[in-house]
Amino acid sequence: MDASTIDFAVEAVQAVLWLLETISTAFRDPGLAAGSIQQSYFNNIIRELKERESTDGHQDQSLSLLLSLHGYLSSPKGGQIRHGTDMLEGKPLNLDEARLFCNLTRSYLIYLIAEHERLSRRR
Repeated sequence: MDASTIDFAVEAVQAVLWLLETISTAFRDPGLAAGSIQQSYFNNIIRELKERESTDGHQDQSLSLLLSLHGYLSSPKGGQIRHGTDMLEGKPLNLDEARLFCNLTRSYLIYLIAEHERLSRRR
């Protein structure tokens, strides 16, 4: 795999991660049944949503896995997408891994949009 393919893979994952972070800010909507989320940053928004809305194990588990995925992709020793690569311990992202992370993140985008719609209907 050449450097341009690796760069493209990283850029694709960065783009969907950015979308995920952007969508999460919709939960700051004061019109939601659960009330407005007060936090500004992705991890804090998801944690607050988890605290307010967790009524069963499914949502709690889903949001915990989402936080883990985001944390991994952000870490210089993990996915190396948001904060760059650890120069001593990092390894490049290959195309199959990028495809996996894009698909997982896309699933979470769909989930968060559906959750926002559900909370909007409950008000």
